[in-house]
Amino acid sequence: FTDYVSGAAFTTDSRRLVSVHMNGDVNIWDVPSLKLVKTYQTLLIGNSLLSIFPDNRRILLMSGGIPQRFLVVDTQTGAITKSIGKHFDSFMEFQTKYTQFPDMGDIQFASYALSPDGKQLATATANDEVGIWQIADNTYQQLQPAGEQYGSFAIRSMAFTKDGKTLVFSNTRDKKIHVWDVASKSEKASVDAVAEAIGLSPDGKMLVWTNRVQDQPGTISVAPLDALDQAKVLLTLAKDYKFGPRMTSVRFMPDGKQVVVSGLFASNEAPNQIYVLDVPS
Repeated sequence: FTDYVSGAAFTTDSRRLVSVHMNGDVNIWDVPSLKLVKTYQTLLIGNSLLSIFPDNRRILLMSGGIPQRFLVVDTQTGAITKSIGKHFDSFMEFQTKYTQFPDMGDIQFASYALSPDGKQLATATANDEVGIWQIADNTYQQLQPAGEQYGSFAIRSMAFTKDGKTLVFSNTRDKKIHVWDVASKSEKASVDAVAEAIGLSPDGKMLVWTNRVQDQPGTISVAPLDALDQAKVLLTLAKDYKFGPRMTSVRFMPDGKQVVVSGLFASNEAPNQIYVLDVPS
C-alpha cells in the first residue's frame, strides 16, 4: 500500500517506528501491534533519510533535489515546523552560482547526524565540507573545509557521541575515519580505513566500521574510540559479498554487546544476509 522505504527509525522507547518512502509517504507504526497508526503525504519524492528527535514527536527528513534541505516535521500534525539549510539572498544568487558544479556540491549532502539532544545537526556536503547547524536558529559553523575533489560524496557516515561533544565521520577519499571535538572544532584522532559505514556504541566509547581494501575481502572492525589503534576484526566478508555505498549499515545493539551488519551486496546468486556479531569484552 506504499512505496519502497528510503529511511526508518525507532522512537527512543521502541514503541513506534517511523518510515519514509520513495513516494513521499511518512508512515507511523505501532510496534507491539504491528499496525499502521498514521500516514502523511509529503513532497519528498525520491530518496530521503530520516531521524527522530529525543521528544519522539518530531522527525528530521533530508529532502532530495537541489538545493537539499533538512525538514523538521511534527508527526502528530504532519506540519513542517522548520527548514534547515543554506539561505539565498535572491533567486538570482541560486541560479547563477549553485546550479552547476563545483558550487552545486555545497548545497547537496552526502550524510548527516542529529545530536543526541536534538539541538545540533552535523552535515557533510557532496564537496566533503563538514559543519554543524544549530537547529534553533539555522546558524552554521564549518569544521572541515571542502576537499580538492568536488562532487565526490566521500563522507558517507557520521555519528555523535552520547554527550554530543565528539563527532566521528568516515571519508572514503582520504581513506580515514576522523574524530573531532565539536566545541574546539579540532581533530582529536583518526584511523586508516575506507569505511562506507560507522557506528558508535550507546555509551559512545566503542566504534565499529566497515573497511574495504582493493582486491581484498572487506572487514568489520571495532575499537575503543580513545584507542583506535587497538582495532579487532569482527568479520571478514566472503568473496561473494561487498559493502554497498550508502546502503551498508553497522549498528550496535542497545546493550552494546553486539553489532548488526546489513545492506551488503551479494553476487553470484549468493543469498543476502544480516550479520549479528559479538563485541569482544
